Amino acid sequence: MNQKYRILHADDSSVVRKLLGEVFERSQKCEIAFSAKHGKEAVDNFRRIDPDVVVLDVEMPVMDGIEATTAIRAMSPQVPIIMCSSLTTRGGEATLDALARGATDYVAKPTGSGHLDDALKQLSDELVPKVLTWAARYRKHPAVGDEGRALASTSHPPVQRTSRAIEQDGGRRPRRAAPVRVVAVGVSTGGPTALASLLSQLPRDLDVPILIAQHMPPIFTTLLAERLSSTSPFNVKEAVDGQTLSAGQVWIAPGDYHLTVVSQGARFQSKLCQSPPENSCRPSVDVLFRSVATAYRDTALAIVLTGMGKDGVAGAEKIQKAGGRVFVQDEASSTVWGMPRAVWEAGLADKVVPLGDLPNEIARTVGRSTSLMPMSTA
Repeated sequence: MNQKYRILHADDSSVVRKLLGEVFERSQKCEIAFSAKHGKEAVDNFRRIDPDVVVLDVEMPVMDGIEATTAIRAMSPQVPIIMCSSLTTRGGEATLDALARGATDYVAKPTGSGHLDDALKQLSDELVPKVLTWAARYRKHPAVGDEGRALASTSHPPVQRTSRAIEQDGGRRPRRAAPVRVVAVGVSTGGPTALASLLSQLPRDLDVPILIAQHMPPIFTTLLAERLSSTSPFNVKEAVDGQTLSAGQVWIAPGDYHLTVVSQGARFQSKLCQSPPENSCRPSVDVLFRSVATAYRDTALAIVLTGMGKDGVAGAEKIQKAGGRVFVQDEASSTVWGMPRAVWEAGLADKVVPLGDLPNEIARTVGRSTSLMPMSTA
């Protein structure tokens, strides 16, 4: 018999508690097993409830979401913890802190300015799929229904890989070693940690610009850029429209904007737009990769890191057709091997690389390629 996934939820707002109760009741695949008024109440009842997923508000009295995350992680290293945060600077900073403390994922709370039905739809569209996905990965019993099984498919069946970078075996013709002029990165779930690891280990003299599309809302991307700038040797900034892309600089797509690249003679510039979301995402990895393929052609190196879904597949195909290269993070080091796996299964990955090896692999590829040909003035 199918079981409903059990959720331990904590929020000091009775309105939010009632709202989430209705959201999960409508899903018919999960239920709130216990609703706490603050983090301490959630922590005190964690072992008794033994939930499939924990959903925590960030800002709460008595014990906030960050402290609760730390306490729950001490009891269970594996239980999924999803932070539910307001779209504010304080909410964004706290969410990034919680992710650093071991939280698994996050969603943004509805703004409160819209209709109740809009809030219910937003939570149903964003929170419920994540709960189903993480619960199915965590528990032994199967995901509830076909939708849950599909959402959880990122974790199985396993694909055997070694710990070294692997050349994708697709029978493609060998390509000339064009100089790499840009590194474009696509990432989603698990992104802040993966990006911190990657950028902190790349050499400061990497002589190309780095462009990043991370699935995150506004404000969060600003804060993420600031944190990455403080923990890496690079000047990491949120991208602005019309910025000349220079070597050794890192730009992150702002939340709710697509980041693209346009060529202006011998120069390349960033361009932001709010065209419709792709793969339900804005920023979208596909949008970034397509523009990079058009602007840089065979001198582009695309990196697909951890994340749910398939954003990046269509863009990786454009990169490859233009003669560029595509590396993906391996399964063992990914929080969710969804986006990298989708690219790999499509036969579009030149290499599958553990996160810890990616900095050296990127530096070696950029250094080797640029040493073969003189640098342009771009």
